[in-house]
Amino acid sequence: MGLKIRNTLIVFCLAVTSFFGQNLEEDLASCTYEEIENNLLVSKKDSILYFQHLEMYLSKGKQENNYEKISNAYYNYALLDNEKSNTYLDSIISLENKFSNPYLQANVYYLKGQKLSEENDQTASLENYLKAIKYAKKSKDTLMHHIILLDIAEKKEAIGFKEESLESNLEIFHYMEKDKKLKKSIYHTRSLSAVIQNLLDLKELDSSYAYIQKAFQDSVLKKNPLFYHQLKVNKGRYYFYNENYEKALDTLQNSLDEALNKKEIEAQHLIPNYYYLYLTQHKIQPEKAIENLIKLDKIVSENQKITPTVLKTYTELINYYKSKQNIKKQLEFTSKLLEYDSIYDYNVSCVKNCLNDYDINELKKDKALLLAQNQNSYKFKTLLFSILIASFLIGALIYFFWRKKTQKIKNEFEQKIKESPKKTTEIETNKKKVPEDIRLEILKKLEQFEVSEKFTNKKYTLQTLAKEFKTNSSYLSTVINSEKQCNFSNYINTLRINFATKKLQEDPKFRKYTISAISEECGYSNKKSFSIAFAKIHNMTPSAFIKNLEEKNGE
Repeated sequence: MGLKIRNTLIVFCLAVTSFFGQNLEEDLASCTYEEIENNLLVSKKDSILYFQHLEMYLSKGKQENNYEKISNAYYNYALLDNEKSNTYLDSIISLENKFSNPYLQANVYYLKGQKLSEENDQTASLENYLKAIKYAKKSKDTLMHHIILLDIAEKKEAIGFKEESLESNLEIFHYMEKDKKLKKSIYHTRSLSAVIQNLLDLKELDSSYAYIQKAFQDSVLKKNPLFYHQLKVNKGRYYFYNENYEKALDTLQNSLDEALNKKEIEAQHLIPNYYYLYLTQHKIQPEKAIENLIKLDKIVSENQKITPTVLKTYTELINYYKSKQNIKKQLEFTSKLLEYDSIYDYNVSCVKNCLNDYDINELKKDKALLLAQNQNSYKFKTLLFSILIASFLIGALIYFFWRKKTQKIKNEFEQKIKESPKKTTEIETNKKKVPEDIRLEILKKLEQFEVSEKFTNKKYTLQTLAKEFKTNSSYLSTVINSEKQCNFSNYINTLRINFATKKLQEDPKFRKYTISAISEECGYSNKKSFSIAFAKIHNMTPSAFIKNLEEKNGE
C-alpha cells in the first residue's frame, strides 16, 4: 500500500512540475544545489514537497549536464522506489566515467549488490560488492568497507566457508565495538549475530554462549524482530548441541510461534528454526519431527535459496521415507536433492571464481590498511591468502562428499527401478523401430520448429511437442536422441541458449535487459534455470557474457 501511495505522489509531483513548467528554468537558474539540498533535508517528512524538490534537483542537474548531481538524484529515487530501483542504479552506473564521487559510487554498487542478492543472483551481487569495496577504499570510507565485508562474509557462510566467514565477522564486530556510535548501530547487531552463527556452526560452544549472553544485552538487537528471532534460534541450537533437548525444544518452538505472528520475518528466515526443531524433536518426539521438514521443503520450493542446511534436509527426508518403504516419496526428494545440489554447487563455483578473479594483492593491501587504521581490532590468525586457499579446499571437500552421497542414493533407486516388475523392455524395443517415413517426417518438423523459434514458448515438453507433431513421444525422443545426439531437455536448452546468444551478440538493446527478462524471452520460467543452462554451454554466467560483449564493442 505504501508503494502505491509513493508512486501516486511521484506522478502528482511530476504533474505539478509540468503545470508550473513555464517558470521552471527561471527557478532552476536562481537556486543553488545547496539550497535545494537543504530543502530536501527539511521536507523529508512531507512526501509531496520532498519529491518536488528532488525533481527540481534532477532537472537542474540535467539542464547543466552535471552528472554527479544527476546521479545523486537517481540514487535518492532508487532508495525511495523499490520497483524501479535497479533502473535508477543502472542509470548511475552508465554515467560512472563522467564524474568522480567514490563515496556515492561505493553506495551505488553496494545497493545494487543488495538488490541482486535479493533476486538470488549471488555472482552478480558479489561482483557489485567488490566494485563497492574499490570505491570505498578510494573514498577512505572505512565504515562502508566493513559493511560490505559483512555482506561478503554472509555469502561465504551460506556456501559453507565457515572458518573464513568467522574471521571476517570477528574483525568487523571488534571494529564496531570500538566506536560508541557504531555500537548502537544495526551493523554492530548484524556482526554480533553473524559471529554467534559462525561459532555454533563450528561447535565452539563456550565461545558461542558468551556471545549469546552479550547479545541479549544488546538493546538494538532486541528491537529488531529478525535478529532477535535468529538469536533465540541460536540459543536453541546451543541447548541442542549440549544435549539439553527439553530446553532446546521449548526455545525453538517458542521462537517459531513468535516468528509466525510477525510479518517482518519472511518464510525463508524460518528454515534454520524448522531444521533444528526437527533435530530436537527427533530426539524426544520422533513421531512429530518429520512435519518440520515437510514445511521446510515447502519454503525451499518457493524461494530456492540453497544452503548446506537445505541439502541436509533432503537427506533426512529421503532416509525417513526409506524407513517407511515409500519409493514414490524417496524418488521425489532424491530428484529435489540432486537438483538443489546442482544449484548449490553452481553458486559455490561462481562465488569462488568471483573471489579468485579479485586481485589477491589488492585484498592484502585492504587488509593492511584496515589493520593500520584499527590497531586494536581483531588480528587475523593466518594470512588472507591462506584463508582463501583453505576455503577452496573446504568447498572442494563439501562438493565431493555431497556428490558421493547423492550419487549413492541415485544408484540405489536406479537399481530399484530396474528390479521393478514394470519393465521398460517393450518401450525400448519400440524406440528402436521408428519407421523410416515417420523418422523423416519428424526430422522435417524439427527443422521447421527450430526456424520458427517456437521453442521460446515455455509450454513445450516432450509430450506437447509430440502432440503438435502428431506422433508419439517415444518416436520423437528416439529421433532426437539419434539425430541430435542429446535428450529432449538438452535439445530445448541448446536451442534457447543459442537463440539468447545470437540475440545478445546482435541486439545492443537486448543486452540492456535484466537477466530475468532475457530468460523470460528465451522460454525459461526463472532466471536460475536459464543461468545454469547458459553456463553449461558458455562456461560463464549471462552477466559475464554480456560484460565481455560490451567491453569488446566499447559500450
